[in-house]
Amino acid sequence: MKCAHCESELNDSKFGHELLSIKGMSPSRTAVLRALIKAKGTVISNEQLVLAIYGLRKCGSPLWADKTLAQHIFFLRHYHGIKNKGYAVINVRGFGYRLTRIDNVVPFCKAA
Repeated sequence: MKCAHCESELNDSKFGHELLSIKGMSPSRTAVLRALIKAKGTVISNEQLVLAIYGLRKCGSPLWADKTLAQHIFFLRHYHGIKNKGYAVINVRGFGYRLTRIDNVVPFCKAA
């Protein structure tokens, strides 16, 4: 059975597919979200996410693509309510991002 939104196989779980029902997202933010869902909780590089937004254009992506990606992630986190649905986008510094369930996030602890 395949997902109607991203055409990925729905074999063991429907990881993140309920997020695709969020209304009011731009096509670019939807493309980022679909790429994160397709990665199923593994880290996806910034380059792969930029490719999801801009595709294989002859002119390439804009010079500020990394800033645009960061803005899309910000809006997914804060304005589109993925936290309310039990998910978080985690930054893996120097590599990319991953989508995870909130119950899998280890909180930051200040060791005194």
